[in-house]
Amino acid sequence: MSLFDWLLVTHLIGDFVLQTNEMAARKRGQLLWTLRHVAVYLVGVSVVISAYAVRHTVSGILVVLLVLFLGGTHTLLDRTSLVKWVMGSLNSSPDHPWLPIVVDQVMHLFTLAIVAQILVWAVR
Repeated sequence: MSLFDWLLVTHLIGDFVLQTNEMAARKRGQLLWTLRHVAVYLVGVSVVISAYAVRHTVSGILVVLLVLFLGGTHTLLDRTSLVKWVMGSLNSSPDHPWLPIVVDQVMHLFTLAIVAQILVWAVR
C-alpha cells in the first residue's frame, strides 16, 4: 500500500470507527470535544507519518509540522461552517442530505494528499 493508502485507512478509522456518538454530537459546539476527537484521530495518522519518516529518514521537525497541519486543518473543518460555505459557493443542491459528509471527506482527503506529497518530496 502507498503512503496515501495508509493515511486514508487511518483517516477512516479515526474519523468514523473511533469517533464516539458523543464526540460527533458535541464537537461542533464544544472545543474540548473537537480536540478529543482530533487527538484520537491524530494517533493513527501520527503512527503512519512517523513510520514513513523513520523508514525514509525524514526530518522529525517535518513530521511534527505535518501532524500539526493535519490536527489544525481537521479541527478547522470540524469546527467551522467551511463545508457549508464551499457548498454554497458551488451552488450545491441542499436536497442531498449526504452531500455535506462527502464534501467534508473530500476536504479531509485533500489535506492527506498534501501531507503524503510533502513526505514523498522530502525523500527525494
